[in-house]
Amino acid sequence: MTDASIDAVKADQFDAVVIPGGSSPENLRLNKQIQQFVKDMDS
Repeated sequence: MTDASIDAVKADQFDAVVIPGGSSPENLRLNKQIQQFVKDMDS
């Protein structure tokens, strides 16, 4: 269950990103919105 979609959050609302193991990271890696979110978190 998720609390919010990627469309509803901004990187500055969080302190860290945790990417789970398994097949989910592959789906996340291919998502352009997730890629931008992680880049924003890194900066």
